[in-house]
Amino acid sequence: MMQVHNALQDLADGPRMLFRSAHIYTLLMATVHLGLAAIGPIWRPLYWPMILASGLCIIGLLLVSYGFFVESFVTDLNRPLLKMGLFAVFGATVLLAANAISHNLGLGKTGGNNP
Repeated sequence: MMQVHNALQDLADGPRMLFRSAHIYTLLMATVHLGLAAIGPIWRPLYWPMILASGLCIIGLLLVSYGFFVESFVTDLNRPLLKMGLFAVFGATVLLAANAISHNLGLGKTGGNNP
């Protein structure tokens, strides 16, 4: 693979690290979206936290994608939009964790027949 696609081979260590970290962040976004898709049918009565978490994940994905394609070419290590995207996905996972805890404690019952 490196013989065919060796565009990053002559790149300095700093910018190469930026590309690799942005790639890992994109995989993180995909994992969180898969998790949202897996728990969506289970929490159907708890509707607004899922919509808020999905919105935060979509915003985070857009910001991380922008950070991958645009901010990886900058010379310094400061990437503010990528950082905001990571904060958005962190907020979504905290919201879902708090929602799961309140649901398991019986605080978030809004009706329906969820387990």
